[in-house]
Amino acid sequence: MGILKNFSIGVFSYLISHSLCFATSATEEDKAFFRSAYVYQYDDNFEKDTQSFHSDDKSSLENQLTKFGPISVNLIDRKLGNDALDRLIPYARWIRSLSLADNFFTDAALEKIGKFSELRYLDLSNNNFTWPSLEALKILKNLSYLKLTYNRFSPKDLEELATRMSTVQIIIDSL
Repeated sequence: MGILKNFSIGVFSYLISHSLCFATSATEEDKAFFRSAYVYQYDDNFEKDTQSFHSDDKSSLENQLTKFGPISVNLIDRKLGNDALDRLIPYARWIRSLSLADNFFTDAALEKIGKFSELRYLDLSNNNFTWPSLEALKILKNLSYLKLTYNRFSPKDLEELATRMSTVQIIIDSL
C-alpha cells in the first residue's frame, strides 16, 4: 500500500467531439452532458500521450468503443449532478480511468460506482464525499489508484481505508 503525494496524472486529452452525441441518438440533455466530458484512450502509463476518442455516424458507439479499446473519462462540468454517472453506466465496461474531480458530487454518486468494475484509476478529489461512501469502493477489484484530495475525510478515515484497500495506491495530495 502506498500513499502518494504530489502525484501528476499527465494530459487529460481533448474535448469529446460533437459526433459522439449524434452516434448515440442522444437527447439534447445527453448531448450537453457528453460535451462536458473528455474521452480518450486509456493507458497504464499516465505520462504517455493518448489518442482522443472521436465517434463517427457510420457504426454503433459500442462497435466503435470495442475497436478503440479501453477509455478514460474526465467529467469536467461543475454543474453535473449525482446522476451524471447514470449516463456513463452503459459504457462502463470500456472505462478504465474515471475522473469525477471538481464536480461537487455527494455520497449518493458513489452508490453507482460498482457498475464500473473495470476501473483502474478513480479520481474523487474536490468533491463532498464522506467516509461512509467509500464502502462502495470495496467491490472495485481492479482499482490501482484512488485520488481523494480535498474531500471530507479525517486522517483516521484515510488510515482505515489504506488498511482495507492495501493493494491500491491512495493519492491524498497534489500540487
